[in-house]
Amino acid sequence: MKVGALAILFFALSSVLFVPIVASSAAPSAPVDLVAFAGRDYVDLSWKAPASDGGSNLTTYALFRGENPEDMVLMANFTANVTAYHDENVETARTYFYQVAAWNEGNMSVRSDMVLATIPKVETTDNGTLVGVVALAIAAVAIQLGIVAIWVILKKGARKQ
Repeated sequence: MKVGALAILFFALSSVLFVPIVASSAAPSAPVDLVAFAGRDYVDLSWKAPASDGGSNLTTYALFRGENPEDMVLMANFTANVTAYHDENVETARTYFYQVAAWNEGNMSVRSDMVLATIPKVETTDNGTLVGVVALAIAAVAIQLGIVAIWVILKKGARKQ
């Protein structure tokens, strides 16, 4: 009797242990609303979670970057609670293209819509002064002087009447 009971127990355990594991989730949809903002020496990126997680919790976001749309490479991975990135590995006067994809527990989404960011070119004088900042300051002073001049003319005209 003991042999028969052991055989039944072995059969029951083996059928449980050798059940094939099948992935029950599909790929999530693509992340949405990817936005890129280019600063003087950085790009700030943000995105929103996909509309569908594919039936399984999101685990990771994959960020892709390239200097042209055909040469996108994986730049970084983030946990699913991260939906923004500050990219400081950029060069002045270059354009970068970005996409993001979402992973659930076994499947990757298609990539998001592509966005681009162009790092502005900042010119300096020989002593390091920013040309654009100086030009903006001069323009602001000129506008203020113009407003004062118009005010003086109007004021003089009002006294004559």
